[in-house]
Amino acid sequence: MKQTTAILLAAYNGETYLREQLDSILNQTYKDWTLFVNDDGSSDGTPDILRQYQAQYPDRIILSQNVSARHGATANFADLFAKVSGYDYYAFCDQDDRWEPEKLSQMIDFLNGQQKSYDGPLLAYCTMRITDQDMNPVCGSLEEYTHTALGPSRHYLKLLLANYVPGCAMVFNAKLKRLVSSYPEEIDLHDWWILLLCAAFGRIVHKDDTPLSNYRQHSNNALGVANTRSTLVRILDNLRPSVFRKHLASLTNCRRQAAAQAEALLRLYGNRLSPEQKEQARKILSLLTSRNPVKSVICGLKYPYLGNSLYERFTFWWFTIPR
Repeated sequence: MKQTTAILLAAYNGETYLREQLDSILNQTYKDWTLFVNDDGSSDGTPDILRQYQAQYPDRIILSQNVSARHGATANFADLFAKVSGYDYYAFCDQDDRWEPEKLSQMIDFLNGQQKSYDGPLLAYCTMRITDQDMNPVCGSLEEYTHTALGPSRHYLKLLLANYVPGCAMVFNAKLKRLVSSYPEEIDLHDWWILLLCAAFGRIVHKDDTPLSNYRQHSNNALGVANTRSTLVRILDNLRPSVFRKHLASLTNCRRQAAAQAEALLRLYGNRLSPEQKEQARKILSLLTSRNPVKSVICGLKYPYLGNSLYERFTFWWFTIPR
């Protein structure tokens, strides 16, 4: 039976790299896909590029505008997410990356294989090669570059505290799409929210270490990733006040968003969580919103966080106390 896939691309002022990404989608060996592009009011050449491609591939590419009251990458993805349904699989897509020709075929085959033994909400993610703005390889994988990995276990606890997988690495099934249904307004990262829900109610699997996508890092990345290198280098870097302030800003934002997601999870899905999951979410939410640094550190250090180094966990719990 033919398996259909919807590719979801949220576009905004992406003229520099957009053609390269669109070409990489068109060159996929897997052909049963439809590309849905939601533009967020671009003021550069992005709309013209999209119209040119749609005119050439009218049965492949469907264009729309973000008509919601919210804007930005996550709001744009959320608006698009709500518009598309009826497919077997869904794949998030960034406008500035480049997919390998076998990405969709390998990911769909992998998901089909997983579903032979598991029939619930399912999300698979691929390894992503880190590149510079000209697509020159910088590192073989996101996990190696950031020294963090979701790993094979404790997904729910990990994702209550931090995001590990960018949306552009994901392909997920219709059961997860129906489970998520929509994005609460307080959610800042569309990929983190869908990962958390899949960890709570489904299964997350890593394809393997073969890079199937190229994750371009450039000055205009909406988010991007940082090369955290080793713990020792991180500590030495943070001796510089400007670097430490930037690091703390990132951790503080992570803590704020983790608290917002835990609260939304309990409010919207609390009656579907197991008693253990509900208790874990409540405890972590209490810690994330605590203004007591001693309590945060003593209780928080037992939970996994990113690279799970003692230094990173201590920094997270001690220095990011909510104001």
